[in-house]
Amino acid sequence: MMSGRCVAMATDGVARAKFELPPIDAALYIPPMTWLELDRFSENSVCAVLASGPYDETDYIRDWPAFCASRSFDSNSNGT
Repeated sequence: MMSGRCVAMATDGVARAKFELPPIDAALYIPPMTWLELDRFSENSVCAVLASGPYDETDYIRDWPAFCASRSFDSNSNGT
């Protein structure tokens, strides 16, 4: 976080982790094939994202069942 706070929830479909990101002094690495949700942004938050390459919409899975299928998991699991 550059400014403010937020909560990041990450899962690979099996394990889940919740991270409360305070301003400035925290960074979070998200490996490939990890479902990520950012939530509970404080007022006037600024979140910087660094990536390994230019944005390409086709690189992202936006549907939980499709994500689970790509990982060979049951989409009814409680991964989120």
